[in-house]
Amino acid sequence: MKKIVSTLAAALLLSLPIYAQPGGIGGIAYSTGQTAWDTRDFIQDYSWRGVAVEYKHITSQVFSYGFQFGWNNFGQRVDDVVVLENGAISGTQIRKLGVIPILVSLNYHAASLYSEISPYLTLNVGTYYVREQYQLGIFVSDRRAWHLALAPEIGVYIPVNDAYLQLAVKLNHAFAAGDYFGGGSKEFSFLTINIGVAFPTF
Repeated sequence: MKKIVSTLAAALLLSLPIYAQPGGIGGIAYSTGQTAWDTRDFIQDYSWRGVAVEYKHITSQVFSYGFQFGWNNFGQRVDDVVVLENGAISGTQIRKLGVIPILVSLNYHAASLYSEISPYLTLNVGTYYVREQYQLGIFVSDRRAWHLALAPEIGVYIPVNDAYLQLAVKLNHAFAAGDYFGGGSKEFSFLTINIGVAFPTF
């Protein structure tokens, strides 16, 4: 999965000059995350492994639209009992969750990017590619699926010389899909905190 994300990130960064017409802003961020709701029952540990890349096209003083994608990886070693359809298993487990979001965004900017500080609100919609892994001794379960997703976001751009420092908090929710370990579809939710740098093209 890391190789896939690295390839996608490189391709997007190389393509930014093509798509970055005047009135745009593109950036890359370090993304950390915490699982939420039912997903927290699977993995509780905070994740320090993630990246987000995005581009926004400014259409007016207050609105922009764009796209973003990235990668977040969660992992934990636990000793819980796993309940299955026909019984239960116990023992030391390694649990992993890898997520690749591919989203389009509609953004509302409370202040122009020409301002000293520019807060914004974003509604992201799209799809998440989710990979869930269990390892218990020699037993390994590796399940993957595409999910429809919704991800509201709040953030701020802070000018620093000819660039911007970007801070953002995003609630990620992937709707139920797939056929995961334990039986049936699952939905996944997690909160991400992103710290990155963005560059205007106007």
